[in-house]
Amino acid sequence: MPTWQNGDVFFLTSPQLGKVDRHFHILVKYDHFFVLLAVITSHLQNRMEIAVERNEATETIVRISAKEYSFLNHDSAIDCNSVKVIPAENMELLLKSKKARKSGHVNDDMLQKICDGIKKSKSASMNARGMLF
Repeated sequence: MPTWQNGDVFFLTSPQLGKVDRHFHILVKYDHFFVLLAVITSHLQNRMEIAVERNEATETIVRISAKEYSFLNHDSAIDCNSVKVIPAENMELLLKSKKARKSGHVNDDMLQKICDGIKKSKSASMNARGMLF
């Protein structure tokens, strides 16, 4: 049985996520079969510009404060337009192989902002948005 819950934050890298470097990821939703992950990035301004270029709602970029979340070194952003859905078994393998480690947890208000951002995103996959309804 998994040892995670919605709102947990993991520091990970994974070929399944298309990442070559390590980032914090928020587990937005877990439904026993799939995990919805949102990446935390330090490139806030860059992500805002991309969202504007793509005609995405500003709420699809969620700011996250290092003052509120001690696992961060600086204020960052969650790009709700670039979320990933992976099989829950892949997440389990990442944790068992130590390619992921739990680093913290976000509060319910932050988790709701992320969910709202994903729901408003035109770029988030139907699978990702579907996990939230």
